[in-house]
Amino acid sequence: MELLKRVKPGQRVAVAMSGGVDSTSVALLLQENNIDIFGITMYLFDVPDERGQMGPPSFLQEARDTADRLGIDHHILDLREVFRRGIQTYFADEYLKGRTPNPCVKCNRIVKYGLLLKEAMDLGATYMATGHYANIRWDEELECCRVYSGQADRKDQAYVLHGLTQWQLQRILLPLGDIQNKEEVRDKVRGWRKEVGDKKDSFGVCFIPDGDYGRFIQSFTDQEPRPGNFVDQEGRVLGQHQGLVHYTIGQKRKLGIDLEEPLTVLSIDAPLNQIVLGPDRDCYASSLVAKKVNFIPFDTLTSMIQVDAKICVWGYRLPAILVPMKDGSVRVQFNEPVRAIAPGQSVVFYMGDEIIGGGIIE
Repeated sequence: MELLKRVKPGQRVAVAMSGGVDSTSVALLLQENNIDIFGITMYLFDVPDERGQMGPPSFLQEARDTADRLGIDHHILDLREVFRRGIQTYFADEYLKGRTPNPCVKCNRIVKYGLLLKEAMDLGATYMATGHYANIRWDEELECCRVYSGQADRKDQAYVLHGLTQWQLQRILLPLGDIQNKEEVRDKVRGWRKEVGDKKDSFGVCFIPDGDYGRFIQSFTDQEPRPGNFVDQEGRVLGQHQGLVHYTIGQKRKLGIDLEEPLTVLSIDAPLNQIVLGPDRDCYASSLVAKKVNFIPFDTLTSMIQVDAKICVWGYRLPAILVPMKDGSVRVQFNEPVRAIAPGQSVVFYMGDEIIGGGIIE
């Protein structure tokens, strides 16, 4: 595999391990290519057991068991406090402000490819390999790394890499980027250990496996959600909502409003603790402004360019023009109106299969 030729004799590679299918496949692949590896795993949060007692999640032991069976060293990095302060608090605060954050984007930048990567380097690794279905390629002419979508991943895991720096990208290996079909990976792992190869994929926010964001935020902040008013676009009260954390832009279900015309969440006003509802046709916009923008193959945007933009990880790539603004932010002007642009989400910019950057929707 061309990617693995970057690893020189005598260099070690840390494998970010979760005990799951993808990271196990990466470890097996590297071993088959006679690369010296060790495992490293993030301890990010505790979970309740059947008695309600909080303790380490099971995947920590699963990762250690996998490393033991592979005959490699394994290190667990306790990042619970930084994850709580930097990711979980951010997630809860954003929802309480009426925004819709993507904690995975921030976690990848600060924690996984930040603190974990630095720890891997401190332990003697030259690179850290992960099971992301994405590609990082070195551009000889520009002397920088460039990021591309993987071949097999329908979820577009490259999306969450748009905020990484060149320092990070140059130290990451993604051996699964050219895999054509996820079943290839499963079959490989099943051949080594069937119970690992048959594990289900994880979806959604890792620290909220049941998807109940409102319940998590209430427990995490120890605050009861504060009810407020649903209003129409003229400010007329339509009913009462159950707390801002239960709603996001574009939501139609679970509103509890019974009117002839179906309603959609158009905007969330946190200072007034009210949610504006209206017909779905009014949930479209032709542009957005993104801040905290990071570009990968160049430092700053100096002129307008044509791209495809995604306004959320599961969304479509939509034709748009990027317009640089004086304060360093970017205006994204879509060719056609786009539904449910949610402040707090990441907008990511593509040219073909290459991700050139992205930012936070304001």
